[in-house]
Amino acid sequence: MLVDIEKVIDFCGVDSKEDSAIVTDIHKSVESWIDSYCNKTLLTTAHAEYYDGNGNQFLQLDHYPITGLTRIAIGRRTAIRVQNTDDCASATISVTATGIILTKDGTSSTSSALTFATSTGMSTLVSAITGNGWYAVLNNSEYSNYNSSELVQMFGRSAIKDNWVYLDIPEEALDDFEVYPNRGEIYRRSGWDEGHNNVYVEYTAGYATTPADLELAVEMFVKYIWNRKDEDTFGIKAYSLGDISTTFENASINGDLPNDIKLILNKYRRILI
Repeated sequence: MLVDIEKVIDFCGVDSKEDSAIVTDIHKSVESWIDSYCNKTLLTTAHAEYYDGNGNQFLQLDHYPITGLTRIAIGRRTAIRVQNTDDCASATISVTATGIILTKDGTSSTSSALTFATSTGMSTLVSAITGNGWYAVLNNSEYSNYNSSELVQMFGRSAIKDNWVYLDIPEEALDDFEVYPNRGEIYRRSGWDEGHNNVYVEYTAGYATTPADLELAVEMFVKYIWNRKDEDTFGIKAYSLGDISTTFENASINGDLPNDIKLILNKYRRILI
């Protein structure tokens, strides 16, 4: 949380258990809304993201300030090849954030062995995939001990009738770049090769300690909603605590949010181009 709930409750001047529970719900929704409005995650968070190479020397990341960078790579390489040799109507493979999904004739495998948490290495994952008509092979033995979670997400690739599906990982890491933490930009003299989702970045961004003005904006926003909770409308539509996030999403930021809160949040907002 950007602001401790105890501080928010104190700022709103409530003391009963019932009122504190309402303020707590408002607070959660406000913090989520602020992240959405600012178009980035404000608290320190680890990110692993793909960007389109733009051919320019600067690459703009989605989240900042950047507080750490583990790896940047351009391009991909195949780590595992998969096919299905059964006589079936359909066979597809997907790579999700948590593991592999094998689907044959509409039925998906739910084996825990296909999760990255269980099959942590590439060779172990290859063994887990192979069987029941599925066949997997490492594209290069050097990838044997690579983390399976390195695999690039993809969905519904057809592996029917011996068609190979290629599971990729990022290319080797670069070392010829400079980071501009507060701007969230990465500079590379030779430029970022043009392409779709061809630049992979692992980094950490956000505030470990919430800036004082941002903390104040959260407290003011929660109190603003709290003070108007009993009104039938307040420049939006109808207020409903149970659907508070939807109410905020429908709000016109130009008319429904007090200017002093907007002025603070706009300092932290990432402008989408």
